[in-house]
Amino acid sequence: MGFAIPINSTEDITSQLIQYSKVKRPYIGITGMDLDEKTAKANNLVVGIYVKAIDDFSAAEKAGLKIGDVIIEADGKKITTMDELTEIKNSHQIGDELKLKVNRDGEEKEITLKLAEQP
Repeated sequence: MGFAIPINSTEDITSQLIQYSKVKRPYIGITGMDLDEKTAKANNLVVGIYVKAIDDFSAAEKAGLKIGDVIIEADGKKITTMDELTEIKNSHQIGDELKLKVNRDGEEKEITLKLAEQP
């Protein structure tokens, strides 16, 4: 079995491995669960990403994200899955700001966090 990887997608990783001996990635610091329409309705929540856990000393904790928040937007884009959030997060660099819109106790709240380096 073989597969091909476009060279452009490997350049950043290769240069990071040479420079740091590891790949540095931006990090939010949450464990989340996708809330589809059915699950959200059954739990009286909105569709989005339910925050199940927050890592100590993470960007999420420092920004004030709380367990039970439902993330509904990232950088102004509606999101419903962790994969969508990860894709948006990975389009940023470590140290960049990421704007999230969350639903907390039925009210929408804007949270801006500074992406840290993944431990």
